[in-house]
Amino acid sequence: MRKLFIILAAVGFVVSFSASALANDWAFYGRAMMDTYWGDVDKEANTSNFDDSDLEWSLDSTSYIGAKVATDYGIGGRFEYGTGVNLRLLYGTWNFGAGTLLVGQDYMPTNVGCGECNQVPPFSSHGMYTDRYPQLKLTLGNLQIAAIENTAINPGGVKTNLTNGPAAPDIDVSMPKLEARYDLNVGPASLSLVGGYETFDVVDNTGATEVEYGIDSYVLALGASTAFGPAKISGVVSMSQNPSNYGLFFLESMYPVLNGTQVLDVDGLGWFVALSYAVSETVRVDAGYGQGKLEIDEAGTKIEDTFGTYHVFASFELAKGMVLQPEYAVKDYDEYKSGTTTTDQGKKTYIGIRWRIDW
Repeated sequence: MRKLFIILAAVGFVVSFSASALANDWAFYGRAMMDTYWGDVDKEANTSNFDDSDLEWSLDSTSYIGAKVATDYGIGGRFEYGTGVNLRLLYGTWNFGAGTLLVGQDYMPTNVGCGECNQVPPFSSHGMYTDRYPQLKLTLGNLQIAAIENTAINPGGVKTNLTNGPAAPDIDVSMPKLEARYDLNVGPASLSLVGGYETFDVVDNTGATEVEYGIDSYVLALGASTAFGPAKISGVVSMSQNPSNYGLFFLESMYPVLNGTQVLDVDGLGWFVALSYAVSETVRVDAGYGQGKLEIDEAGTKIEDTFGTYHVFASFELAKGMVLQPEYAVKDYDEYKSGTTTTDQGKKTYIGIRWRIDW
């Protein structure tokens, strides 16, 4: 704690003396959110013999503080820190006239349709949220192209999984994750077409010679939105291969299977539709519904894992920057099918309030 205080003090000292010389504009901002929910979990969803209900009362992990910086000579930047000293955003930009080069950690181009990410965010059905990663990103008008840190380098969990693969494999990475995005307006509608590709090798080095198993992942998605007066409707549809290895935030995970020397890939599909209605300048109502499916043909046995999400919440702006969001939401883990066997996986229901202050 003492070291952290010294670091922050040093940063503040440097910023106070250099901001006026290096930047025309430092725009600080922040968001603090408290989640106060009652959560009911079906026994099928918590892998026990009983249903479970608990109070959830915590600082939301997506709270943050940051700043945007701009100069008069084409150089800019941004930083953003989250809870637990979690780095969310840290990048610099160079506007060279024909486009902009971003260097650092930012949202990836494949993020589509997150909207208001409450307890059941839309991306848990359609999967098209891939978080913030270090990258080089080039923006040319409506086109974005990015070379991004491969998730196998910084897996953050089990994204390098290969079911039935070697017990303690070596992971080899030869290229970054590649993504592209194109946004356009067609009359009153906005469209976003995104795609990405990633590959790495799971290496069995326990024998006399190394054996490599390639894990190839891709994602494709189309997002669209349009407004009708105070109402807005948006939707996303996505398809993917090995999405859990890629790092997509589906509600559930499934990994490729090694069958002999052959890697059997997982296919993913997802969609989501949301409706937002502005009752007034300070009151808004949102509702959404989506479904997803992960599927693999495992040596003649077809395995399917289906899931869905739905929610409705209202936003009340009590004062500028002070927002209250009561919410009802459900994560439906639905069914897991293996051949002719079907297993009910239950659901989790949220009823509560999110308290949000923006500054």
